[in-house]
Amino acid sequence: MLAVTGSARLRALFICAGLLMVLVALWLWRDWSQLGAQQARTSTAQLAAQQLDELPQAWRLAAPDLAARLHRLDALLADSPAQQARLRPLMQAPSTPLNATHQAQLEVLRIEQARSRQQEELRLAAAGRQLALAGAVALGLALLLLLLLHFHLAEARRQQLRHRQTIERHNEDLSQLLAEVGRHNRSLGALAELARFLQSCVSHDETAQLLRHFLPRLFRLDAGALYLPGRSHDQLERRVQWGEGEQALLVEVDQCWALRRAQPYRPGDGSDRLVCGHADEGDYLCLPLLGRGEVLGLLHLIGPPQGDDQRFEQRLAELAAELVALSILTQRLQNRLREQAIRDPLTNLYNRRYFEEAAEHELLRAARRRRDGLDTHLTLVRLDIDQFKRLNDRYGHDAGDLVLRETARLIREQLRQSDLVSRFIDEAFAILLPDSPLDDTVCRAETLRRAILRNRLQHNGALLPEINVSLGVAAYGQHGDELALLLQRAEQALHGARQVGGTRVAVAGPVDRA
Repeated sequence: MLAVTGSARLRALFICAGLLMVLVALWLWRDWSQLGAQQARTSTAQLAAQQLDELPQAWRLAAPDLAARLHRLDALLADSPAQQARLRPLMQAPSTPLNATHQAQLEVLRIEQARSRQQEELRLAAAGRQLALAGAVALGLALLLLLLLHFHLAEARRQQLRHRQTIERHNEDLSQLLAEVGRHNRSLGALAELARFLQSCVSHDETAQLLRHFLPRLFRLDAGALYLPGRSHDQLERRVQWGEGEQALLVEVDQCWALRRAQPYRPGDGSDRLVCGHADEGDYLCLPLLGRGEVLGLLHLIGPPQGDDQRFEQRLAELAAELVALSILTQRLQNRLREQAIRDPLTNLYNRRYFEEAAEHELLRAARRRRDGLDTHLTLVRLDIDQFKRLNDRYGHDAGDLVLRETARLIREQLRQSDLVSRFIDEAFAILLPDSPLDDTVCRAETLRRAILRNRLQHNGALLPEINVSLGVAAYGQHGDELALLLQRAEQALHGARQVGGTRVAVAGPVDRA
Protein backbone atom coordinates (compact mmCIF):
# COMPACT_ATOMS: atom_id res chain seq x y z
CA MET A 1 0.00 0.00 0.00
CA LEU A 2 2.86 2.35 0.85
CA ALA A 3 4.69 1.52 -2.44
CA VAL A 4 1.56 2.15 -4.51
CA THR A 5 0.96 5.51 -2.80
CA GLY A 6 4.61 6.59 -3.33
CA SER A 7 4.51 5.70 -7.06
CA ALA A 8 1.27 7.62 -7.53
CA ARG A 9 2.76 10.66 -5.80
CA LEU A 10 5.91 10.43 -7.96
CA ARG A 11 3.91 10.29 -11.20
CA ALA A 12 1.80 13.25 -10.08
CA LEU A 13 4.90 15.32 -9.32
CA PHE A 14 6.50 14.54 -12.72
CA ILE A 15 3.27 15.48 -14.53
CA CYS A 16 3.15 18.78 -12.64
CA ALA A 17 6.78 19.53 -13.58
CA GLY A 18 6.10 18.82 -17.29
CA LEU A 19 2.99 21.00 -17.30
CA LEU A 20 4.96 23.80 -15.67
CA MET A 21 7.68 23.68 -18.36
CA VAL A 22 5.07 23.60 -21.15
CA LEU A 23 3.33 26.64 -19.65
CA VAL A 24 6.63 28.55 -19.52
CA ALA A 25 7.36 27.73 -23.19
CA LEU A 26 3.86 28.81 -24.33
CA TRP A 27 4.20 32.04 -22.38
CA LEU A 28 7.57 32.87 -24.08
CA TRP A 29 6.21 32.03 -27.58
CA ARG A 30 3.17 34.22 -27.02
CA ASP A 31 5.36 37.19 -25.97
CA TRP A 32 7.70 36.67 -28.95
CA SER A 33 4.82 36.63 -31.50
CA GLN A 34 3.17 39.73 -30.02
CA LEU A 35 6.50 41.61 -30.04
CA GLY A 36 7.21 40.78 -33.76
CA ALA A 37 3.75 41.83 -34.96
CA GLN A 38 3.89 45.04 -33.01
CA GLN A 39 7.36 45.93 -34.43
CA ALA A 40 6.21 45.19 -38.04
CA ARG A 41 3.23 47.46 -37.68
CA THR A 42 5.39 50.20 -36.19
CA SER A 43 7.97 49.95 -39.03
CA THR A 44 5.31 50.20 -41.76
CA ALA A 45 3.76 53.26 -40.17
CA GLN A 46 7.13 54.97 -39.69
CA LEU A 47 8.15 54.23 -43.32
CA ALA A 48 4.94 55.70 -44.73
CA ALA A 49 5.30 58.76 -42.55
CA GLN A 50 8.91 59.34 -43.62
CA GLN A 51 8.05 58.96 -47.35
CA LEU A 52 5.37 61.55 -47.03
CA ASP A 53 7.72 63.86 -45.18
CA GLU A 54 10.47 63.58 -47.89
CA LEU A 55 8.23 64.62 -50.82
CA PRO A 56 8.46 68.28 -51.64
CA GLN A 57 5.48 70.23 -50.72
CA ALA A 58 4.97 71.48 -54.34
CA TRP A 59 5.05 68.04 -55.76
CA ARG A 60 2.66 66.81 -53.19
CA LEU A 61 0.28 69.67 -54.21
CA ALA A 62 0.72 69.44 -57.99
CA ALA A 63 1.14 65.80 -58.47
CA PRO A 64 -2.47 64.93 -58.15
CA ASP A 65 -3.77 67.39 -61.03
CA LEU A 66 -0.86 67.85 -63.46
CA ALA A 67 -1.01 64.60 -65.30
CA ALA A 68 -4.78 64.77 -65.66
CA ARG A 69 -4.64 68.29 -67.09
CA LEU A 70 -1.96 67.41 -69.61
CA HIS A 71 -3.98 64.49 -70.89
CA ARG A 72 -7.08 66.65 -71.29
CA LEU A 73 -5.01 69.25 -73.16
CA ASP A 74 -3.67 66.60 -75.45
CA ALA A 75 -7.17 65.52 -76.19
CA LEU A 76 -8.17 69.06 -77.07
CA LEU A 77 -5.23 69.45 -79.49
CA ALA A 78 -6.04 66.28 -81.32
CA ASP A 79 -6.78 68.25 -84.51
CA SER A 80 -3.51 70.16 -84.30
CA PRO A 81 -0.54 67.91 -84.62
CA ALA A 82 1.86 70.83 -84.36
CA GLN A 83 0.48 71.76 -81.00
CA GLN A 84 0.52 68.16 -79.85
CA ALA A 85 4.16 67.96 -80.81
CA ARG A 86 4.95 70.84 -78.58
CA LEU A 87 2.82 69.36 -75.82
CA ARG A 88 4.64 66.03 -75.76
CA PRO A 89 7.71 67.37 -73.98
CA LEU A 90 5.49 68.96 -71.42
CA MET A 91 3.63 65.76 -70.82
CA GLN A 92 6.96 64.06 -70.23
CA ALA A 93 8.46 66.84 -68.14
CA PRO A 94 6.65 66.12 -64.88
CA SER A 95 7.79 62.49 -64.90
CA THR A 96 11.35 63.38 -64.20
CA PRO A 97 10.72 64.97 -60.83
CA LEU A 98 8.32 62.20 -60.03
CA ASN A 99 10.90 59.57 -60.82
CA ALA A 100 13.38 61.35 -58.62
CA THR A 101 10.89 61.39 -55.86
CA HIS A 102 10.28 57.72 -56.37
CA GLN A 103 13.98 57.04 -56.19
CA ALA A 104 14.19 59.04 -53.01
CA GLN A 105 11.36 57.12 -51.61
CA LEU A 106 13.08 53.83 -52.49
CA GLU A 107 16.26 55.01 -50.85
CA VAL A 108 14.33 55.92 -47.78
CA LEU A 109 12.71 52.51 -47.81
CA ARG A 110 16.09 50.81 -48.05
CA ILE A 111 17.40 52.86 -45.19
CA GLU A 112 14.34 52.04 -43.14
CA GLN A 113 14.63 48.36 -43.99
CA ALA A 114 18.23 48.33 -42.83
CA ARG A 115 17.21 50.12 -39.68
CA SER A 116 14.34 47.66 -39.24
CA ARG A 117 16.69 44.70 -39.68
CA GLN A 118 19.04 46.17 -37.12
CA GLN A 119 16.20 46.71 -34.68
CA GLU A 120 14.90 43.20 -35.43
CA GLU A 121 18.32 41.77 -34.65
CA LEU A 122 18.36 43.71 -31.40
CA ARG A 123 14.87 42.43 -30.57
CA LEU A 124 15.91 38.87 -31.39
CA ALA A 125 18.94 39.18 -29.17
CA ALA A 126 16.76 40.54 -26.33
CA ALA A 127 14.22 37.77 -26.90
CA GLY A 128 17.05 35.19 -26.86
CA ARG A 129 18.28 36.56 -23.56
CA GLN A 130 14.76 36.42 -22.18
CA LEU A 131 14.36 32.86 -23.46
CA ALA A 132 17.67 31.83 -21.91
CA LEU A 133 16.65 33.46 -18.65
CA ALA A 134 13.28 31.67 -18.76
CA GLY A 135 15.01 28.36 -19.58
CA ALA A 136 17.40 28.85 -16.69
CA VAL A 137 14.48 29.58 -14.39
CA ALA A 138 12.60 26.52 -15.69
CA LEU A 139 15.70 24.36 -15.31
CA GLY A 140 16.17 25.61 -11.76
CA LEU A 141 12.58 24.88 -10.95
CA ALA A 142 12.92 21.41 -12.47
CA LEU A 143 16.09 20.75 -10.45
CA LEU A 144 14.37 21.98 -7.30
CA LEU A 145 11.41 19.75 -8.07
CA LEU A 146 13.70 16.75 -8.64
CA LEU A 147 15.47 17.51 -5.37
CA LEU A 148 12.15 17.61 -3.58
CA LEU A 149 11.21 14.34 -5.26
CA HIS A 150 14.49 12.79 -4.12
CA PHE A 151 13.93 13.84 -0.52
CA HIS A 152 10.32 12.69 -0.68
CA LEU A 153 11.31 9.27 -2.04
CA ALA A 154 14.06 8.89 0.55
CA GLU A 155 11.63 9.72 3.34
CA ALA A 156 9.10 7.30 1.84
CA ARG A 157 11.76 4.55 1.78
CA ARG A 158 12.68 5.26 5.40
CA GLN A 159 9.04 5.18 6.44
CA GLN A 160 8.50 1.98 4.48
CA LEU A 161 11.55 0.43 6.17
CA ARG A 162 10.29 1.52 9.59
CA HIS A 163 6.84 0.13 8.81
CA ARG A 164 8.37 -3.14 7.61
CA GLN A 165 10.45 -3.44 10.77
CA THR A 166 7.40 -2.67 12.89
CA ILE A 167 5.37 -5.29 11.03
CA GLU A 168 8.15 -7.84 11.49
CA ARG A 169 8.28 -7.13 15.22
CA HIS A 170 4.52 -7.44 15.42
CA ASN A 171 4.66 -10.70 13.48
CA GLU A 172 7.28 -12.06 15.89
CA ASP A 173 5.18 -11.01 18.87
CA LEU A 174 2.11 -12.53 17.26
CA SER A 175 3.99 -15.78 16.57
CA GLN A 176 5.14 -15.97 20.17
CA LEU A 177 1.61 -15.21 21.37
CA LEU A 178 0.14 -17.88 19.11
CA ALA A 179 2.73 -20.40 20.32
CA GLU A 180 1.89 -19.54 23.93
CA VAL A 181 -1.84 -19.79 23.23
CA GLY A 182 -1.28 -23.17 21.58
CA ARG A 183 0.69 -24.36 24.61
CA HIS A 184 -2.04 -23.13 26.92
CA ASN A 185 -4.70 -24.87 24.83
CA ARG A 186 -2.76 -28.14 24.97
CA SER A 187 -2.40 -27.80 28.73
CA LEU A 188 -6.09 -27.03 29.16
CA GLY A 189 -6.96 -29.96 26.89
CA ALA A 190 -4.83 -32.31 29.01
CA LEU A 191 -6.43 -30.86 32.15
CA ALA A 192 -9.92 -31.45 30.73
CA GLU A 193 -8.96 -35.02 29.82
CA LEU A 194 -7.61 -35.53 33.34
CA ALA A 195 -10.90 -34.24 34.76
CA ARG A 196 -12.89 -36.72 32.65
CA PHE A 197 -10.74 -39.63 33.83
CA LEU A 198 -10.90 -38.51 37.46
CA GLN A 199 -14.68 -38.62 37.31
CA SER A 200 -14.44 -42.34 36.52
CA CYS A 201 -11.96 -43.22 39.27
CA VAL A 202 -13.27 -45.48 42.01
CA SER A 203 -10.16 -45.75 44.18
CA HIS A 204 -7.19 -43.72 45.34
CA ASP A 205 -4.82 -46.06 43.52
CA GLU A 206 -6.47 -45.27 40.19
CA THR A 207 -6.23 -41.57 40.95
CA ALA A 208 -2.53 -41.89 41.76
CA GLN A 209 -1.81 -43.72 38.50
CA LEU A 210 -3.73 -41.12 36.50
CA LEU A 211 -1.69 -38.32 38.05
CA ARG A 212 1.52 -40.18 37.26
CA HIS A 213 0.44 -40.29 33.60
CA PHE A 214 -1.09 -36.82 33.15
CA LEU A 215 0.86 -34.42 35.37
CA PRO A 216 4.17 -34.72 33.46
CA ARG A 217 2.21 -33.68 30.36
CA LEU A 218 0.67 -30.72 32.14
CA PHE A 219 3.81 -29.41 33.82
CA ARG A 220 7.28 -29.72 32.31
CA LEU A 221 8.86 -30.20 35.74
CA ASP A 222 11.64 -32.37 37.09
CA ALA A 223 9.61 -34.59 39.43
CA GLY A 224 6.55 -34.77 41.63
CA ALA A 225 4.66 -36.86 44.15
CA LEU A 226 1.15 -37.39 45.52
CA TYR A 227 0.60 -37.85 49.27
CA LEU A 228 -2.63 -39.17 50.77
CA PRO A 229 -3.67 -39.77 54.40
CA GLY A 230 -2.38 -42.98 55.96
CA ARG A 231 -2.94 -44.70 59.26
CA SER A 232 -2.25 -41.54 61.22
CA HIS A 233 -4.23 -38.35 60.81
CA ASP A 234 -1.08 -36.27 61.28
CA GLN A 235 0.86 -37.97 58.48
CA LEU A 236 0.51 -38.29 54.73
CA GLU A 237 1.90 -41.28 52.89
CA ARG A 238 3.41 -41.15 49.43
CA ARG A 239 1.13 -43.01 47.02
CA VAL A 240 2.91 -42.29 43.73
CA GLN A 241 5.89 -40.32 42.40
CA TRP A 242 7.33 -39.52 38.98
CA GLY A 243 10.49 -37.97 37.58
CA GLU A 244 13.99 -38.09 38.95
CA GLY A 245 14.98 -38.43 42.57
CA GLU A 246 13.41 -40.06 45.57
CA GLN A 247 10.71 -38.17 47.40
CA ALA A 248 9.91 -38.42 51.10
CA LEU A 249 7.80 -41.41 52.08
CA LEU A 250 5.95 -39.60 54.88
CA VAL A 251 5.03 -35.95 55.30
CA GLU A 252 4.06 -34.56 58.65
CA VAL A 253 1.30 -32.00 58.47
CA ASP A 254 3.40 -29.57 60.51
CA GLN A 255 6.33 -29.92 58.07
CA CYS A 256 4.56 -28.41 55.06
CA TRP A 257 3.75 -24.71 54.86
CA ALA A 258 1.04 -25.40 52.28
CA LEU A 259 -0.80 -27.75 54.67
CA ARG A 260 -0.37 -25.42 57.62
CA ARG A 261 -1.56 -22.36 55.70
CA ALA A 262 -4.17 -24.29 53.65
CA GLN A 263 -3.04 -22.65 50.40
CA PRO A 264 -0.44 -23.24 47.67
CA TYR A 265 3.13 -22.47 48.69
CA ARG A 266 6.25 -21.82 46.62
CA PRO A 267 9.45 -20.73 48.41
CA GLY A 268 10.71 -17.30 47.46
CA ASP A 269 14.14 -16.29 46.20
CA GLY A 270 17.04 -15.39 48.42
CA SER A 271 18.85 -16.89 51.35
CA ASP A 272 16.07 -16.18 53.87
CA ARG A 273 13.34 -18.17 52.10
CA LEU A 274 11.32 -20.73 54.05
CA VAL A 275 11.63 -24.34 52.88
CA CYS A 276 9.23 -27.10 53.88
CA GLY A 277 10.67 -29.78 56.14
CA HIS A 278 9.88 -32.58 53.68
CA ALA A 279 11.43 -30.84 50.65
CA ASP A 280 15.02 -30.35 49.53
CA GLU A 281 16.64 -27.09 48.54
CA GLY A 282 15.43 -25.94 45.18
CA ASP A 283 12.35 -24.62 43.47
CA TYR A 284 9.13 -26.51 44.12
CA LEU A 285 5.40 -26.01 44.57
CA CYS A 286 3.24 -27.58 47.29
CA LEU A 287 -0.50 -27.77 46.60
CA PRO A 288 -2.77 -28.87 49.47
CA LEU A 289 -5.73 -31.07 48.59
CA LEU A 290 -8.61 -29.77 50.66
CA GLY A 291 -12.27 -30.73 50.89
CA ARG A 292 -14.94 -29.70 53.36
CA GLY A 293 -12.28 -28.17 55.60
CA GLU A 294 -10.34 -31.43 55.73
CA VAL A 295 -6.87 -32.25 54.44
CA LEU A 296 -7.29 -34.87 51.73
CA GLY A 297 -3.69 -34.98 50.54
CA LEU A 298 -0.74 -33.05 49.13
CA LEU A 299 0.49 -32.55 45.57
CA HIS A 300 4.24 -31.83 45.50
CA LEU A 301 5.72 -30.52 42.21
CA ILE A 302 9.50 -30.08 41.89
CA GLY A 303 11.22 -27.73 39.44
CA PRO A 304 11.02 -24.12 38.27
CA PRO A 305 7.98 -23.06 36.25
CA GLN A 306 8.48 -23.15 32.48
CA GLY A 307 7.65 -20.25 30.16
CA ASP A 308 7.11 -16.57 30.75
CA ASP A 309 3.57 -16.86 32.07
CA GLN A 310 4.30 -18.26 35.54
CA ARG A 311 0.91 -17.20 36.82
CA PHE A 312 -0.79 -19.39 34.23
CA GLU A 313 1.39 -22.36 35.19
CA GLN A 314 0.60 -21.94 38.88
CA ARG A 315 -3.09 -21.41 38.20
CA LEU A 316 -3.11 -24.56 36.08
CA ALA A 317 -1.48 -26.47 38.94
CA GLU A 318 -4.07 -25.11 41.36
CA LEU A 319 -6.89 -26.24 39.06
CA ALA A 320 -5.33 -29.71 38.80
CA ALA A 321 -5.07 -29.89 42.60
CA GLU A 322 -8.72 -28.85 42.95
CA LEU A 323 -9.77 -31.57 40.49
CA VAL A 324 -7.74 -34.20 42.36
CA ALA A 325 -9.18 -33.07 45.70
CA LEU A 326 -12.69 -33.20 44.27
CA SER A 327 -12.07 -36.70 42.92
CA ILE A 328 -10.73 -37.95 46.27
CA LEU A 329 -13.62 -36.37 48.14
CA THR A 330 -16.10 -37.89 45.69
CA GLN A 331 -14.53 -41.32 46.14
CA ARG A 332 -14.77 -40.96 49.92
CA LEU A 333 -18.40 -39.99 49.72
CA GLN A 334 -19.14 -42.81 47.30
CA ASN A 335 -17.36 -45.32 49.53
CA ARG A 336 -19.21 -43.98 52.55
CA LEU A 337 -22.55 -44.24 50.79
CA ARG A 338 -21.66 -47.68 49.52
CA GLU A 339 -20.67 -48.80 53.01
CA GLN A 340 -23.87 -47.39 54.39
CA ALA A 341 -25.82 -49.26 51.73
CA ILE A 342 -24.15 -52.63 52.30
CA ARG A 343 -23.23 -52.55 56.01
CA ASP A 344 -25.19 -52.70 59.20
CA PRO A 345 -24.73 -49.39 61.07
CA LEU A 346 -24.61 -51.03 64.53
CA THR A 347 -22.16 -53.88 63.96
CA ASN A 348 -20.45 -52.59 60.78
CA LEU A 349 -21.01 -56.04 59.26
CA TYR A 350 -22.46 -56.57 55.82
CA ASN A 351 -26.24 -56.49 55.69
CA ARG A 352 -28.42 -59.30 54.41
CA ARG A 353 -28.88 -57.91 50.90
CA TYR A 354 -25.15 -57.59 50.23
CA PHE A 355 -24.53 -61.00 51.83
CA GLU A 356 -26.99 -62.68 49.51
CA GLU A 357 -25.50 -60.95 46.41
CA ALA A 358 -21.93 -61.85 47.37
CA ALA A 359 -22.94 -65.42 48.33
CA GLU A 360 -24.52 -65.93 44.89
CA HIS A 361 -21.21 -64.98 43.24
CA GLU A 362 -19.35 -67.45 45.47
CA LEU A 363 -21.81 -70.18 44.60
CA LEU A 364 -21.34 -69.52 40.90
CA ARG A 365 -17.58 -69.71 41.33
CA ALA A 366 -17.91 -72.97 43.27
CA ALA A 367 -20.16 -74.42 40.55
CA ARG A 368 -17.61 -73.50 37.89
CA ARG A 369 -14.81 -75.15 39.85
CA ARG A 370 -16.90 -78.28 40.28
CA ARG A 371 -17.59 -78.44 36.54
CA ASP A 372 -13.86 -78.14 35.96
CA GLY A 373 -13.26 -81.13 38.21
CA LEU A 374 -11.60 -79.09 40.97
CA ASP A 375 -12.16 -79.42 44.69
CA THR A 376 -14.98 -77.26 45.93
CA HIS A 377 -15.18 -76.34 49.61
CA LEU A 378 -17.79 -73.76 50.48
CA THR A 379 -19.64 -73.76 53.81
CA LEU A 380 -22.32 -71.59 55.37
CA VAL A 381 -22.84 -70.96 59.09
CA ARG A 382 -25.90 -69.51 60.83
CA LEU A 383 -25.29 -68.03 64.30
CA ASP A 384 -27.92 -66.87 66.80
CA ILE A 385 -27.47 -65.39 70.27
CA ASP A 386 -29.35 -67.53 72.78
CA GLN A 387 -31.84 -65.83 75.09
CA PHE A 388 -31.13 -62.46 73.47
CA LYS A 389 -34.69 -61.15 73.84
CA ARG A 390 -34.61 -61.86 77.59
CA LEU A 391 -31.26 -60.04 77.94
CA ASN A 392 -32.53 -57.13 75.92
CA ASP A 393 -35.69 -56.80 78.02
CA ARG A 394 -33.82 -57.09 81.33
CA TYR A 395 -30.80 -54.86 80.71
CA GLY A 396 -32.17 -52.57 78.04
CA HIS A 397 -31.57 -51.95 74.38
CA ASP A 398 -28.18 -50.34 75.01
CA ALA A 399 -26.95 -53.54 76.61
CA GLY A 400 -28.37 -55.52 73.70
CA ASP A 401 -26.57 -53.26 71.23
CA LEU A 402 -23.34 -53.76 73.18
CA VAL A 403 -23.72 -57.52 72.97
CA LEU A 404 -24.35 -57.34 69.22
CA ARG A 405 -21.29 -55.11 68.63
CA GLU A 406 -18.98 -57.32 70.70
CA THR A 407 -20.26 -60.49 69.07
CA ALA A 408 -19.63 -58.95 65.63
CA ARG A 409 -16.12 -57.90 66.68
CA LEU A 410 -15.25 -61.41 67.87
CA ILE A 411 -16.59 -62.93 64.67
CA ARG A 412 -14.34 -60.66 62.56
CA GLU A 413 -11.33 -61.42 64.76
CA GLN A 414 -11.78 -65.21 64.69
CA LEU A 415 -12.42 -65.56 60.96
CA ARG A 416 -10.38 -64.85 57.86
CA GLN A 417 -10.56 -61.68 55.77
CA SER A 418 -11.86 -63.72 52.86
CA ASP A 419 -14.83 -64.95 54.91
CA LEU A 420 -18.11 -63.12 54.38
CA VAL A 421 -19.89 -62.11 57.60
CA SER A 422 -23.26 -60.37 57.87
CA ARG A 423 -25.87 -59.44 60.40
CA PHE A 424 -28.63 -61.44 58.84
CA ILE A 425 -31.57 -60.28 60.99
CA ASP A 426 -31.83 -58.99 64.57
CA GLU A 427 -29.55 -61.24 66.70
CA ALA A 428 -28.94 -63.69 63.84
CA PHE A 429 -25.67 -63.73 61.85
CA ALA A 430 -24.72 -65.51 58.64
CA ILE A 431 -21.17 -66.51 57.68
CA LEU A 432 -19.92 -67.80 54.31
CA LEU A 433 -16.50 -69.46 54.30
CA PRO A 434 -14.95 -70.03 50.85
CA ASP A 435 -12.29 -72.75 50.46
CA SER A 436 -13.13 -74.18 53.87
CA PRO A 437 -13.99 -77.89 54.24
CA LEU A 438 -16.89 -78.86 56.49
CA ASP A 439 -14.68 -80.24 59.29
CA ASP A 440 -12.53 -77.09 59.39
CA THR A 441 -15.66 -74.94 59.47
CA VAL A 442 -17.06 -76.90 62.40
CA CYS A 443 -13.80 -76.43 64.31
CA ARG A 444 -13.75 -72.70 63.60
CA ALA A 445 -17.39 -72.40 64.66
CA GLU A 446 -16.63 -74.14 67.95
CA THR A 447 -13.62 -71.87 68.55
CA LEU A 448 -15.79 -68.85 67.85
CA ARG A 449 -18.51 -70.07 70.23
CA ARG A 450 -15.99 -70.46 73.04
CA ALA A 451 -14.45 -67.03 72.40
CA ILE A 452 -17.87 -65.40 72.63
CA LEU A 453 -18.65 -67.34 75.79
CA ARG A 454 -15.43 -66.21 77.49
CA ASN A 455 -16.01 -62.59 76.65
CA ARG A 456 -17.72 -61.09 79.74
CA LEU A 457 -19.24 -57.69 79.22
CA GLN A 458 -20.15 -54.87 81.60
CA HIS A 459 -22.83 -52.29 81.09
CA ASN A 460 -23.34 -49.29 83.37
CA GLY A 461 -21.13 -50.95 85.99
CA ALA A 462 -23.12 -54.20 85.97
CA LEU A 463 -21.69 -57.47 84.73
CA LEU A 464 -23.79 -58.95 81.99
CA PRO A 465 -24.48 -62.71 81.93
CA GLU A 466 -22.53 -65.02 79.69
CA ILE A 467 -23.32 -64.78 76.01
CA ASN A 468 -24.27 -68.15 74.58
CA VAL A 469 -24.61 -68.70 70.87
CA SER A 470 -25.86 -71.59 68.77
CA LEU A 471 -24.46 -72.32 65.31
CA GLY A 472 -25.75 -74.36 62.37
CA VAL A 473 -23.41 -75.45 59.55
CA ALA A 474 -24.23 -76.51 55.97
CA ALA A 475 -21.84 -77.39 53.12
CA TYR A 476 -22.21 -76.63 49.40
CA GLY A 477 -22.89 -79.77 47.40
CA GLN A 478 -23.42 -81.94 50.40
CA HIS A 479 -26.44 -80.05 51.75
CA GLY A 480 -27.52 -78.09 48.66
CA ASP A 481 -26.41 -76.24 45.56
CA GLU A 482 -28.46 -73.04 46.00
CA LEU A 483 -28.18 -70.30 48.57
CA ALA A 484 -31.78 -70.55 49.72
CA LEU A 485 -31.39 -74.28 50.32
CA LEU A 486 -28.11 -73.86 52.18
CA LEU A 487 -29.63 -71.16 54.40
CA GLN A 488 -32.58 -73.39 55.08
CA ARG A 489 -30.39 -76.39 55.97
CA ALA A 490 -28.14 -74.28 58.23
CA GLU A 491 -31.16 -72.79 59.97
CA GLN A 492 -32.61 -76.29 60.54
CA ALA A 493 -29.33 -77.35 62.12
CA LEU A 494 -29.43 -74.20 64.29
CA HIS A 495 -32.94 -74.98 65.51
CA GLY A 496 -31.86 -78.55 66.24
CA ALA A 497 -29.04 -77.22 68.43
CA ARG A 498 -31.45 -74.96 70.31
CA GLN A 499 -33.88 -77.81 70.91
CA VAL A 500 -31.22 -79.67 72.85
CA GLY A 501 -30.27 -76.67 74.98
CA GLY A 502 -28.27 -74.48 72.58
CA THR A 503 -24.74 -73.27 73.12
CA ARG A 504 -23.34 -75.67 70.60
CA VAL A 505 -22.47 -76.21 66.92
CA ALA A 506 -24.73 -78.44 64.84
CA VAL A 507 -24.20 -79.73 61.32
CA ALA A 508 -27.09 -80.08 58.89
CA GLY A 509 -28.25 -83.59 58.30
CA PRO A 510 -27.98 -85.41 55.00
CA VAL A 511 -30.26 -84.33 52.17
CA ASP A 512 -33.26 -86.51 51.62
CA ARG A 513 -32.90 -87.46 47.93
CA ALA A 514 -36.40 -88.95 47.85
